[in-house]
Amino acid sequence: MGPQIKPAIPCTHSLEARPGPCCQTFQLANGRESVTNNGRSVRTSGGNCTTKNVVYSVTCKLCSSNNAYVGKTDAQFRQRVNGHRNKCHKFVKAQAPSAADIFDKNILGAHLYFHHGVEEEAAFNRHYVFDILYQVSPVSLRQFEQSCMNDLGSLYPSGLN
Repeated sequence: MGPQIKPAIPCTHSLEARPGPCCQTFQLANGRESVTNNGRSVRTSGGNCTTKNVVYSVTCKLCSSNNAYVGKTDAQFRQRVNGHRNKCHKFVKAQAPSAADIFDKNILGAHLYFHHGVEEEAAFNRHYVFDILYQVSPVSLRQFEQSCMNDLGSLYPSGLN
């Protein structure tokens, strides 16, 4: 039996009430029923910026294919999204980053920089969309992350992993 799929939960933090990273995270969430990469799809699950123990996908809006990244976190979803955003900013701000500077934690910044020539920090919020694929127990995170990578075919060169 698969994990329990939970309905979407609206973010409890409005822009007016609490501007900040939490609201930025929820604005990046797509709310689609499924994520597709090269014709392969995975259904999404519900959640919000404070949901923990999730497997998530990141989709580049600039790519027409090979555009999915799959990750996991046991922290709040917003904390992981903010981690990606910070790594992207640092990568883009680096003086002449090279392919040797690329590793899993900054792959999203490297993708924007090398594949699309994007060199501005604000690009992260404009060009990436996040979806929660599963909310599972902490011990199952890696298993479901690997399963989603396989199901979406997100390993490079077919995706961003």
